[in-house]
This record gives sequence, C-alpha cells and structure tokens, in this order.
Amino acid sequence: MNQQPSSTNAWQKDGRLWDVFFVATLIGTITSVATGNSGPTEGVAVILLVLTLPVYLLLGRPLFGPVTGDTREVNTYVLALSALYIAAVALQPSALVLLSVVSSQCFKLQSLRRGIITLLVQTLLPLAIWTYTLRNDPSELAGQAIIVGIIVPIAIVVSIWVQRIIDQSTQRGDFIEALAKAQKENDRLSRAHGALVERERMAREIHDTLAQGFTSIVMLSRAASSEIDKAPAEARRHVELITRTAADNLGETRALVAAMSPPQLRGASLPGAIRKLAGRLSDEVGLEVEVTVQGEARAMAAATELVAVRSAQEAMSNIRKHARASHVSIDLSYGPQGCEITVQDDGVGLNPTRAATVEESDGGFGLAGMRSRLAEIGGHVTLRSGDGEGTTVVLWLPDVINPDLKRPENTGNENADDGVSAELVSGTVTS
Repeated sequence: MNQQPSSTNAWQKDGRLWDVFFVATLIGTITSVATGNSGPTEGVAVILLVLTLPVYLLLGRPLFGPVTGDTREVNTYVLALSALYIAAVALQPSALVLLSVVSSQCFKLQSLRRGIITLLVQTLLPLAIWTYTLRNDPSELAGQAIIVGIIVPIAIVVSIWVQRIIDQSTQRGDFIEALAKAQKENDRLSRAHGALVERERMAREIHDTLAQGFTSIVMLSRAASSEIDKAPAEARRHVELITRTAADNLGETRALVAAMSPPQLRGASLPGAIRKLAGRLSDEVGLEVEVTVQGEARAMAAATELVAVRSAQEAMSNIRKHARASHVSIDLSYGPQGCEITVQDDGVGLNPTRAATVEESDGGFGLAGMRSRLAEIGGHVTLRSGDGEGTTVVLWLPDVINPDLKRPENTGNENADDGVSAELVSGTVTS
C-alpha cells in the first residue's frame, strides 16, 4: 500500500520534542539561578521560572499543531510566557538561559515579523531594567549588554533561516499534495482511456470475426433458400457451408471470450491460417484464390500474427461482399524486418478516396479497424483500386512491435529471388 503524503511537517506534529526542550532548558535555568548568590531576588526568580511550566502546559502545549498565525490564543500565551521570563531575568540575569526556548517558541507560533518584535522586547526590556538597577556597577552592566548584543543578532538570523526552511518545506508539501492529486486524476483518466481502447478493440474483434461469419451465414442461407426446390444438391452444399461457418463462428466466439488467438492460428503457421481463410472464401463465393509465400516463412510475435490474420480476413470479407471477382491472389512476402501481405482481386474495384466515407456511412469497422490494428504494432495498410480495375490491399507487418516503426523501402521485393511457393485454392462457381 502506498503511503499518502502528509501536509503536516515534523515540527508541527511531534510536541514531545518541544516538551523535552522546554523542561531540560527550564531545569538548567533554575539550577543556574538557584546556585547563584542566595537572596530574595533569586528566590522570586526561581518561583517565576517554575510558573512558566504550567503556563506552557496549559496555554502553549495545545498550540503546537499546524501553524495558525497570530491568533488570540497564541498572543495570550506569548504575553504570559514573556511576562514571567522578563520578570525573572530582570531579577536574576542568569535566567537569560531560558531565552533559547522562549524565543524559539515565539518564532514557531508567530509570524516572522511578530517573532522578531517579541524577541526585541524579551531582550531589550530586561537590558533597560538592568541599566537602571546596575547603574552603579558599569562593568556588570557592560557584560550583560554584550551578551544581549550577541544573542539578539544570532537569534534573528537563525530564526529567519529556519523560517525560510519552514516556508520552503511547506511549499514542497503543498506541491507533493497537489502532485498526488494530479497523479490520482491521471490514473483515473488512464483507466478510462484503457477501457475506451479495450471497447474499441472488442468492437473490431466482433466486426472482424462474428459479424463477418454471420454475414456469410446470411448469404449462404439466402442461396440455399433459392435452391431448395430447383437444385437440392446445391442447397445441401450451402447448408453444409452454413454449418461449417457457424462452427467457425462458435470457435471465434470462444476465442474472443477467452482472449485467445484466432482458431485459424491454433497449431498452424501464419501461411497456413491464410490458406484456411482463402479456402473458406473459395468455398463460399466460388472463385479461385491463389496463395503464394515468398521468402522463408517464420513465426512472428503472437500479436503480429493476430493482426495479420484479422486484416487479411477483413480484406477477404470485402471481396466477398463487394468485389464480384473471379480470381483472388494472396501473397505473403517475408523480408528481414517483417512481412508484407498483398491481397489482390480482379473485381469491380473501389475508389479509395470514397472508401472511408462509404465505410462510415455503413457503420463498419473494416478499413478503419485495419489501419488501427496495424498502427498498434507499427504496421500500415495501402489500398490501390479503381472503378473496374480490381482492388489491391497491401499489409505491412513488422517483426518488432513498435508503433513508431517506419516501413523499409522495397519490402517484399528484395526477397523475390529467395524462392516462391504457391497454392491454388479453387471452388465451384455458383449462381
């Protein structure tokens, strides 16, 4: 569990240190006064010093929390403590030892300006009294004046220095508290963004798997319905395809729920998964699908192969729905930095400038989802098409998953001489 930063500083919450400081200094001061020349002034001075302890416990000790400024409670305590101290010092100069704790408490509880004023009163007023009472003893008066002249500047300089440290520490505490709040808000926004990204990913997954499978089932069902009386054999074949497609969709659903790889990739290489998709396209639509592999096929990152299968699946789905093609060629070209998949058909073609607009109007995720998937791993898609000229979709997938990776020049062509393996997947043309 992470500790939350506290805006309360150590000197604002540990009153026991102040207790020890006050009691130890008071005992030392009383001892110094009591061991001096015995007389009525020493006895009264000791009594005054002893009275400072209940004043501290009753009035001063409750104030040693967060700084509250020059409040009435603070002023009352400072006035009472200063009166007892000044009277004791006026009667017995050796009581000046207590000034260290008295002045430090006043600086802690008051503002810097009020603390300096209080210190001057606590030192100069006893000096004035000594000047009157010791006027017949100039040497002792000079000694006390020298002591006061040394103590006051040092106390003021040290107090200013400590006050600046306190102010700086307070500012840092406020900054840390604000930073903690900002970090908490950033975590909340990150979680919200992660949820949004995950929803978009799931939408793409559903579109690229379940929606396409259901589209195929609908098309095959319509074909079977039209053939059930005229061509029972063809209707049965289409029913078998419906059953196979539904089974594949069920596998896709289980994979999606379990966050697993596509069924086509289980126990198969990327080329094998592409051939399986090509065979399904050929069976459903009845066109020739040729799959070729250039270069030496190799296993890529699981995320990369997932994007490759989903993107190729989307390209074939567009052919199934829109192309009206008779031949499709799919080329996998392995290069030193990644793999390029080219899906080309000889259908009616598509105007690339209108592809995004058409897709958005249809509520689809096809091309946009393809671009988004590839961008997440540092790849990209290129679409080449024209009315009546067929369509070519080129997918570039890097070996290293990096959204900032740039596609190398001539990828796919530099290995053209490494050997080409081809497979022709053909099916019966249906009407």
